[in-house]
Amino acid sequence: MRTLAFCLSLALLFGLSACSKPDPMSPAMGKWGVDLESVLQSEKFKSMPPDQQEFAKKMATEFVGKMTFEFMPAGKMVVGAGGKDIEGTYVVDSVNEAGQVKLTTTAKTEKGERKENVELTFTPDGKVKMMKGADELTLIKK
Repeated sequence: MRTLAFCLSLALLFGLSACSKPDPMSPAMGKWGVDLESVLQSEKFKSMPPDQQEFAKKMATEFVGKMTFEFMPAGKMVVGAGGKDIEGTYVVDSVNEAGQVKLTTTAKTEKGERKENVELTFTPDGKVKMMKGADELTLIKK
């Protein structure tokens, strides 16, 4: 009887572990920076007039290129921008067959709570494409 109970316990344990899904955010865990080169090679940047490109390049280098995004377990995140760290949370809303993850992020700012919908796509070369509406940033591991 003990052997039967032991076998049933093992079957239940392995059955439950086989049913658990991997965390869709595991590839994103850690600290990421913006791939400045991808910003400067984007169609949005290239379509600007030369004088606007020069200004946009300066802004990208001084601000966007220094941004960081850190994803941590338990739905926590930190965005580094403008010399400040903004703590927030994320919730995975959905994951499609291609592995694209849709998130809702929440951060407390000086102006109150801010929620945003973000999509993450993990690329074969180890980068993360982060999209918010029509805007896209490519992130590289720090």
